[in-house]
Amino acid sequence: MNTTLRVISVGGLLLATLLLYTPFVPPLLSQLLCLSAFLGVGVLCVRDISKLRMHHRAALALTTLLVLYGGHLALHPDSAGFLRVPAYALSAVVLVVLLPEVVPKRSFLIALGVVGLLMSVLALLLAPFPTFRWKPGSGFVIKSIFQNPQSLGIIAVAGVWGLVPQTIRGKRRRVAAAGLVLCLVVIVLAENRSLLLGLTGGFTVIFAQRYRGALVSIPVVAIGAVGSLVVFGIVFDILPGPTALATYDLNNRVPLWIAAIEAVSQSPKALLFGYGAGNMSQLLEPYIVGRSPSGPHNGYLRMLLNTGVIGLIAYLRIQLDALNSLRTAVSINELTIVGLLVTFMVADLFGSITFFGFSTDTFLLAGATGYALRMTIDHDENAPSAAPSD
Repeated sequence: MNTTLRVISVGGLLLATLLLYTPFVPPLLSQLLCLSAFLGVGVLCVRDISKLRMHHRAALALTTLLVLYGGHLALHPDSAGFLRVPAYALSAVVLVVLLPEVVPKRSFLIALGVVGLLMSVLALLLAPFPTFRWKPGSGFVIKSIFQNPQSLGIIAVAGVWGLVPQTIRGKRRRVAAAGLVLCLVVIVLAENRSLLLGLTGGFTVIFAQRYRGALVSIPVVAIGAVGSLVVFGIVFDILPGPTALATYDLNNRVPLWIAAIEAVSQSPKALLFGYGAGNMSQLLEPYIVGRSPSGPHNGYLRMLLNTGVIGLIAYLRIQLDALNSLRTAVSINELTIVGLLVTFMVADLFGSITFFGFSTDTFLLAGATGYALRMTIDHDENAPSAAPSD
């Protein structure tokens, strides 16, 4: 594939994932379009790969997760599993394994910037019209053509990170900087606090890496991880802490998290292997009163529900291997990939984002993970990537 086709392929795939969040396309049709887009890009990638490389630990962990999903489907077949497991396998292989091998980081980020900026401009143009804002009484919260503001915030974040390299080193830096600010304004107007927190974490890490190196950036990541664990320990009343924090339900998420933990605690088998890719709403309903939850609103707890402790460890293993790219990230494209990865790892604490599925946030987290893993391989092997140079 030439450079233009690479950018179009990534941008088209990203746009296909956005169809899932619009009311204009029937759900079945949007899923079929996503499936076709992933299959098409996967075929293009396979045709262009000269040598397939993957980090051995990450490959083993990803295989473990796919085996767990497939095993659950084989032992407990259901319609939800038959629809989801093939999609999970396809999306993970395309985004984590194939795409980073064929499409260079620069082309990937350009596609994010173009699509994210276009969607952000559209959102601001439609903002004056009540139809394209969130529920009455919620203030000036915009959602554009999507069904809720979260989807708009996600694609605007893609625009922010996609425009970072162009803002720093592009030929039209002022235009790129203006676009970046516009995307940030859209995120604020969409009131997506988890993504704003993720962006803060992402920019903090890459600034620390760029100006102080790994000796500072790695402790920053460690402090953030430990701080998150402490906060969750206080929220779950495991650790002592301020009463305000202990009683804060994080926008009604804490009851969902407690329900998820209660669900996997019902038997040693559920704790070890989870319940598979079934209907999480039905799974959580017995453990939460007065609500019909769509999921645990936490990607790590979603992995625990689906694949148990074994799958959660495998999932964390992949993320840790990807974060290892921070040690050697030097170029602006490499730092931007790490920033994107950190952003969605933080957002993963408050939304059901994983490597699996056709959603836009999955596309961004899995894509960033795949490129970060590729960076560690390039450094460890001291060899050029099979993908064209950035």
